[in-house]
Formats: sequence, structure tokens, C-alpha cells
Amino acid sequence: MRGGGWWRWAVYAAIAIAVAIGLAWLSASVGGLSDQDDRIRFVYGALLLVLLVGAVAARWRRQPTIAFRHLLGWGAIALVLLVGYSYRFELRGLADRLMGEIAPANGLRTGSGSVSFRAGDDGHFRVAATVNGATVQFMVDTGASVVVLTPNDARRIGLDPDKLSYSIRFRTANGTGFGAPIVLPALRVGPVTITNVRAAVNKTPMADSLLGQSFLDRLSGYRVGDGTLTLQR
Repeated sequence: MRGGGWWRWAVYAAIAIAVAIGLAWLSASVGGLSDQDDRIRFVYGALLLVLLVGAVAARWRRQPTIAFRHLLGWGAIALVLLVGYSYRFELRGLADRLMGEIAPANGLRTGSGSVSFRAGDDGHFRVAATVNGATVQFMVDTGASVVVLTPNDARRIGLDPDKLSYSIRFRTANGTGFGAPIVLPALRVGPVTITNVRAAVNKTPMADSLLGQSFLDRLSGYRVGDGTLTLQR
């Protein structure tokens, strides 16, 4: 065999393996061609395989060494994508866990309808919720009968605190306060969404909005243990 001839056979073998893998993937997809999306994916995959093999073959005629390196590179990319797809659910869980550590108020989804939060350094649980398309951070307060918004958070969700009627009297550790009754069309925390939530806007500024019993009582359950709060839809 002439010097360098082994590259030719290496490229032939690599192309044969790539084609075999591609054909195996395409043949496995044939059984799922039950709708238009499946047929489109099949055609796209077949064309991609043909283009890849053709490009490598054309490159091999001129520069077999470079063609072989490119083939190995594409093979590595395909392997990474395949492994990533195979472990997509585990990777998603890892990403959620990392976000739960970086931003505790975002919580960690622990099931299709549950989410957990870690207590802060002060022992309180803070929860990021979506109200009227805006993000509001609440402090969980099981002693509050309703959800209570600070004036600033009320503005964030599109309310004008100056135009509300403060007819509710609150008894707090700091004395008596007043709130304006409202109804939140929807309050979403992770996978948990509760509609038509009774709430109030506090008349005076507060450090945090409060996630009270008008939301918590509408859940199928919630529990606190080992420094973790879990909300169940």
C-alpha cells in the first residue's frame, strides 16, 4: 500500500459508519411518519445526511486528511447532541436546581404541579410570582388572611394606588393599617396558577408584598420542613 493510503480506507470506513448510523436513525423514524411533522423531519434528516456525505466525499478527493478530521468533528458534534438529547430531562432538572440555588425565589420544580423554595438567611420564604404579566416577589406569610401588595408592586402590575379605596383595616405588630381590596385575575408561582385571588393593596409602604392565605388556602396543599417550603397545585 502506498504511503498515506491508509487515509483513504479510514475515510471510507468513517463514511460507511456515518451512513450506517444515519440510515439506522432514519429507518427508526419511518415508523413514526404518521403526521406531516414526522414526514418533514424525515426528509430534513435524509437531505442533511446526503449533503454531509457528499461534502466529505468531495473534500476527500482533494484533501483526504482534512476531510477525515472534519468527519471526526461532525461525528463528535453528533455524539454530543445525541447524549444531550438522551439526558435532556436530567439536564433540565440540573438547570432548575442550579437556578434554585442562584435565585432561591424562583424555586425548584419538584413535580408536574409542585415547586419548592429554600428559606432565606432570615428564615423567611420569598417567592417570585407572575401577576398581570409582571414579576412580583412575595414573602410567604401564613398569618396574613389575604395576599397583600405593596404600593410599588401594585404599580408594577398596572394599578394606581392613589385611586383605590382603602376600606380594609389590618391589625399588625406595628399597629393598625389600611388596605384596598382587589382581585387578582391570576397569580402564578412556577407551575402553580390560582385565578381570582382575593388581595389587598397596603396604603403605606412595606418591605415586601405578602403571600397570604387567600392564595395558600386555594392550593391542594403546602408544607414546610427542613428549611424548605413546597407548594402543591
